Amino acid sequence: MLIEYLATIQKAYFNDESIENKPPNEEIPAVSVNKTTRSNDYKCSDHPYTIRIVHHTPLIVYIEKFLIPTAVVKCIEERFARFQGNLDLEYLEPLQVVKYTSEQEFKPHYDWFPTDDLVQSSDQRLTTFVTYLYSNCSRGETEFLKIPFHKSGLRFPPISGNSIFWYNVDDQGKGDASTYHAGRPPKDGGLKIGLNTWTRSKKITTKKRKDVM
Repeated sequence: MLIEYLATIQKAYFNDESIENKPPNEEIPAVSVNKTTRSNDYKCSDHPYTIRIVHHTPLIVYIEKFLIPTAVVKCIEERFARFQGNLDLEYLEPLQVVKYTSEQEFKPHYDWFPTDDLVQSSDQRLTTFVTYLYSNCSRGETEFLKIPFHKSGLRFPPISGNSIFWYNVDDQGKGDASTYHAGRPPKDGGLKIGLNTWTRSKKITTKKRKDVM
């Protein structure tokens, strides 16, 4: 359902032109999103953002201005859930904030769980959002090593407020090897702060939410 929705947007805004190898900083029109129908004490206001379908298999979407600094946690969770078709918030893992100072990095890895781990957890990490909350550095990109782009892996520079979204599994629900990615270190004494958000294949109970925090 999500990929059909995004494909419709792609057709409307990109005139069916392939964009798999376009850099993520080209200008495209902002896309309006529907209001959530769930009732909450805090109401999220409509917020325009710009999307770019960068890669189709796995689906990787670059989202400009997806978060703004004044948004509260509830509103942030709502936005992540709404982007994925108004998911129930119980499918989201607790938000995780990470900080990288100069030369710190997250080495290449997968977000999906291998088979042995699935025996214990019984559910999979279906999708990932990486959102840049703050950046004052050179380099420090998120890089997909197995997706070639300009003689290296596909890279996204840390731009405050922008997000990257991707599917961790293929059509059969198995971990997608091409999602192998890394958080490259900031250079020149810089700093970057990010927000990681994962969506599970099953609802996360209160106990499980505490376990994964």
